[in-house]
Formats: sequence, structure tokens, C-alpha cells
Amino acid sequence: MNDPSQPGPSRLGDVFNLGTVLRWALGLGAGAMVLAAAPAALGPLAQIGVGALIFLAAFATGAIIGFIFSVPKAVDPAALVAPVATDPAQPGAEVAQSTAAPASAGRLLNTNTALERISEWLATMLVGVGLSQLYNINNLLIGFRDFLKQFGPAGSMLPAIGPLVLIIGAIAGFLFMYVFTRLVLPAAFYRAELNNRGEALDAAASTFVREAARAAEAESPPAMGNVETPFAMPLSKADSYTIASVANTSAPSADDALRLMLTLLYKQPDGYREVIDLGKKLENSAAAKRADFWFYLASAYGQLHKATDDPAASADVRAQVFNAARRAIAIDPAIKSRLLWLTNPSPGSQDDDLQSLQTDREWIALLR
Repeated sequence: MNDPSQPGPSRLGDVFNLGTVLRWALGLGAGAMVLAAAPAALGPLAQIGVGALIFLAAFATGAIIGFIFSVPKAVDPAALVAPVATDPAQPGAEVAQSTAAPASAGRLLNTNTALERISEWLATMLVGVGLSQLYNINNLLIGFRDFLKQFGPAGSMLPAIGPLVLIIGAIAGFLFMYVFTRLVLPAAFYRAELNNRGEALDAAASTFVREAARAAEAESPPAMGNVETPFAMPLSKADSYTIASVANTSAPSADDALRLMLTLLYKQPDGYREVIDLGKKLENSAAAKRADFWFYLASAYGQLHKATDDPAASADVRAQVFNAARRAIAIDPAIKSRLLWLTNPSPGSQDDDLQSLQTDREWIALLR
């Protein structure tokens, strides 16, 4: 099942650990101060220490400016509108896709936007003042060079390379904090918001998700495809990346669980069975508050229903499909269009998880 409402895996993860960077910076700063105070008899140690202090000071300044320019902005939930997509089963018809979070989810705490307003004001001021003082940059660097000549270690190369170290440090600090603030900090804010709303996975549920991803990752590539099944195909690089990223996440979130469930629906052989097993373990978790959780379970049970020949077993599976679909619809009624799309796929489409219920009147009535 190819779910158009889900974006491709683009999560970078916690590339930077700010606490580790700060510890290293404090350690290096302390070491640089010790070296800078070294007597002349120890040779170039004082020069190295002063150079390191220049770099760290410039790095810190650049980091502050980078943070000011990249403070994440809170989005007003009332301004969010469900995206609209075209139903491939009905050309020209538009269907509303479900949002990432249930419509009933409410915020327990409002976001304080004072820092955002301050950052916008400071960024505007810095750009304006900076542009108006560009002509002074050369004089300031020359003054810095003269300062190092007068007060720096005697006979050192610092006056020549000091301005360059200053520039490199400022640029490195700006880029580091800008990237960190843009990529990692919003994810931390999002996790905090999920915790406030009670939508974060508990430790046990996170463990279930991570173990399921690691089990899928551990399978050999040939086991990912089965030529005897009509949907035989190896996992794409994007799907493999999704499984690997969830498997290596220390605390998988509800979003990770949903991404993994969607990916496992593709996995052969019998990936839908893994989705069902994972779904049973997460039925009482925060992931079960999301409409997509039950949508994927309905799709997995739909595949199982199609593969079941025994009438009695087929009736039990059908009941599970209905249960999951009703739970999804109760959270987000707009999901009916996606269920109907999988029930009546376009010709040649592999997204036919629920096609075995195409003539089931009770099923069609549920989706009307």
C-alpha cells in the first residue's frame, strides 16, 4: 500500500548532541586558557592557547548569531488545513487526507513566542547594522591584528593568522548553530509537545517499535522479496532507510511507529503479519490515538483477509478489518476516502489491500 499522505523518510535524527559540544567547548576553553598562560620557555604553547581562545570566542559569537537567525516559529494549530489530494480511483475527484495528528488533539500549553519576536527584531537589526558597517570590517581586522602584536605572545604568528582564525571561528559557529536549531531543536520541541498532550510512546511501546525495526533490518535481502507473491519486490532504499533509522533511534516516537508500519506493509514475505503483531502490542499506546495507526492495521488485516482461504478464519479477519476501520473513522472521518481508495484501486494498481471487500455491502456502507 502506497500511502500518499505520508512524506518520504527525511528525518536526519539527532546528528548533533548539544550537550556534548558544550562539554567539549568548556574543556577546550579551559585547556586553551592554561596554554595561553604558559611561560615563553615552553615555546609555541602560549600561541596555540591564544589561537584556540580566539577561535572559541568567535565560534560562540557566531553560534549566538546563528541561533538568532534560526529560532523555530510556532505554527497556529487553527491555521493548519488538511491537504487535498486526488483519488486515483476517481479521476478528477478530490479527497481530504487525514492530518498527522488526530483532530481532537488539544494543546495543554500555549507556546511563548517572545523569543521569536526578539529574534526577528535582533536579526533585522544585525542585518541593518552589519550592512551599514561593512566598510569598517577591514579596519576592525587591522585593529585586531595590532592588538595581537601588542599584547599577544612575543614573536608569534598570531598577528598574521589571528584575523583569519576569528573569521573561520565565527562562520563555523554560525553554521553549526543554524543547522542545529533548524534540524534538531524543532524535533525536541515536537517531542515535548507530544509529552504535554500525552501522545508520546512510553518506554515499553518504544521498545516494541525498535525491536520490530531491528528484526526487519536483520533479515537478509533475499528474504525481503518473494517471487511467489503478487506484490513481490525488494525494499526500496527509502524503505530500508526508514527501517534502519527507527531501529537506531534510542526512543522511537509514535511517528516512528507509523512510518515503520507503513514500510512493513511492503515487506515481503508477509510483512502485513508483522504490522498486525506490532499493532497488537501498541493498541494501548499513544500511537493508537492516531487515525493512521488503525488505517494501517485495517490495510494489514485486509491483506490477510485476501490471503485467507478458510471461511471461518476469513470471517474473523473480516471482523478485525471492520474494527480497525471503525476506530480510524472515529478518530478522523476523512479517512473513509483513503479506505475506499484501497477498496476500489485503479486498474493495475498494487494498492489493493482492501479489494477483497469490494463487494461487501456492509463494508461499502461503512465507507459512505
